[in-house]
Amino acid sequence: HYLGKQVTQTLHYGDAIPAESLENPVGLNFLGWFADSDCTQPVSEVYPDGMPDAEGAVEVYAGYEVDLSSAVINLPANPVYGDSVTLSLPNTENVAFSYKWQTAAGAMEGASFSFEGAGSQTVTAVVTANYMDGLVVTQKTLSATAEVAKRTLQITLDAEKEITYGQTAQPVVTVTGLLDEDSELKNNVTAAFMQNDSVCDGDKLAVGQYSVTVAAHGLDNYSYTLPSASLTVKRAPLKVTVSANNVTYGEEADVNYSVTGFVYGEDESVLGGSIVYTYQKDSENYTQSVFTVGNYTVTASGLSADNYDFNYTQASFEVSKKQVTVTVSAQDVTFGQSADVSFTVGKLAFEDTQQALGNLAVQILKDGEPYYGYEQSKLLAAGRYTATVTG
Repeated sequence: HYLGKQVTQTLHYGDAIPAESLENPVGLNFLGWFADSDCTQPVSEVYPDGMPDAEGAVEVYAGYEVDLSSAVINLPANPVYGDSVTLSLPNTENVAFSYKWQTAAGAMEGASFSFEGAGSQTVTAVVTANYMDGLVVTQKTLSATAEVAKRTLQITLDAEKEITYGQTAQPVVTVTGLLDEDSELKNNVTAAFMQNDSVCDGDKLAVGQYSVTVAAHGLDNYSYTLPSASLTVKRAPLKVTVSANNVTYGEEADVNYSVTGFVYGEDESVLGGSIVYTYQKDSENYTQSVFTVGNYTVTASGLSADNYDFNYTQASFEVSKKQVTVTVSAQDVTFGQSADVSFTVGKLAFEDTQQALGNLAVQILKDGEPYYGYEQSKLLAAGRYTATVTG
């Protein structure tokens, strides 16, 4: 039997089985004669003394294999993780090839095979050659070892250089060069904020200087350089609005303030220091404890906070004169008597005395005109008079 055909030959005992008369297709190698159809028992072993002297036919089988001596694995000249490996197979007529790559995850079919990682790697392929729909089936294992370099990865960082307290820094990390099957690894590259070798919460950065660093893990098959940047967080502005109400001489200055502009839900509890008011009158600093009559401006200072700067507004107010009541009393007299006139002054501000009102004096009026005779003689002629106080 050979290549699906059957012939009969008459041989003398002890003769060898001739192979010269067999067909020998291109691409096949003749392996010899076998006593079984699976071609596992060589005739030379089964009949070491030659063909037996037996009645009837003795069946023998011609063994063939597909010549796979030229089948090789093609390695790239300088292999890099992700590069593909292919096979070179002989172009043999009537032979169909199939092959499987042996991987860590199991056998894989396909015309090519991509390196599974960087470093020293042995690539193995099992090639099956099928001649004439199974007349001859030959299988061969090919292997090749390569030093696979890491694939170059580009990691870039786009980060703000400066923000204000209350703003959130949003650094953007871009990863370029990942293989499609590794696309999820981009999530393994993250940015962080560092200060004094400690990682800081990027959602609420206090005022200061920070390093923006990039960390990566799970990228063992890639070579890359991690970028970095610097970030400055400036103080946020607070507006201190000063307000003042007009007062009357003798009253304390009515000055207040309010603070707006807090971030992160903070309030005045984060403030330090104490408010200090500075007054001016007629464009000159006014430092007296008593506010005399006139127009004033007031500004503020003195507050502090770790993460805020302060913008103070200015206010104006007026100190008006205090109304004082002077009460005059007079008694009727008889001609020849001195006038009985007196006056009292109402409550004054602070510790002021009557002298603060100037020289007060009684004035006598007759028919709406000053009666000068009163000053000379203190005697009044009979009649009706009005007493007032001047000063």
